[in-house]
Amino acid sequence: MVPVDAPKVTVQRSVAVIRVDGRVIESRFLMYSLADRRDELNDLARGVAQKGIYLETLREIEVSIPPLQEQHRIVAALDDAFAAISKARANTERNLRSARDLFESHLHSVFSRRGLDWIDRELSEICEVFADGDWIESKDQSPKGIRLIQTGNVGVGVFKDRGEKARHVSQGTFGRLRCTEIFEGDCLISRLPDPVGRSCLLPDTGERMITAVDCTIARFKPQVALPEFFDFYAQSPTYLKAVDSETTGTTRKRISRSRLGQIAVPIPPMEEQRRISASLEDLSAKSELLASIYQRKLAALDALKQSLLHQAFTGAL
Repeated sequence: MVPVDAPKVTVQRSVAVIRVDGRVIESRFLMYSLADRRDELNDLARGVAQKGIYLETLREIEVSIPPLQEQHRIVAALDDAFAAISKARANTERNLRSARDLFESHLHSVFSRRGLDWIDRELSEICEVFADGDWIESKDQSPKGIRLIQTGNVGVGVFKDRGEKARHVSQGTFGRLRCTEIFEGDCLISRLPDPVGRSCLLPDTGERMITAVDCTIARFKPQVALPEFFDFYAQSPTYLKAVDSETTGTTRKRISRSRLGQIAVPIPPMEEQRRISASLEDLSAKSELLASIYQRKLAALDALKQSLLHQAFTGAL
């Protein structure tokens, strides 16, 4: 019986409510049983924009029900195992955050304790090329040709290849639209979120490349600024806060190229730029290695959880 003062709860139409007969099946046993059949349930889902299972289909799913005593044993074993996995997962996630925080903390330290010989210069001033990419509409795109690099390829200090979603323009379109070719080592800065102003250095993709209009091309003056130095600075809270203060828009923030070009960049002597860049590159690589180890551990814990479910419902637990 539901207590008189119990809060009333409603659910969306897309949520099925299952109330079990406790004399026949334990609710947590059913929950674990359905979790074990996740792939099967996904295969039964229908829809285009958002897949789901029809209630009639859900009703017809057969569930193997052992005696209640066996159900209690299985549920107790899974509860204990999953509690241990949850604890291990929480520790791993904490270690993952610590690995990332270590790099971010050092990054902040580097750019907040600047030397006396550092000079603030506007971003556009330290570039020999500071220009937006090209306005490329869908009708201008081709299945192959010159690669179009978009804002989705620009991560925070990392290039996201996303080769499966690559867009191109033909050589003819490149000439007709007078596109600006970009090259390995150029810095691309996204003027759209998230976050606005994030940048990455362009690697050698093996293709000729151009970029979209919402990406700003920053090709630095070799005698003034190292691309690697700016790319690290662009990951710092100081830079991101400065960019955010210059953004406009309500539903979707953006920064104009002119305002982006006015962002102050602290420039130390070239030798110090090299030293700082090398040090941050080394620390970044170590942090990424640790992060990848913890990510693999999280994936292994998820796999272990699914394996235990499978064992429980095949009589191996």
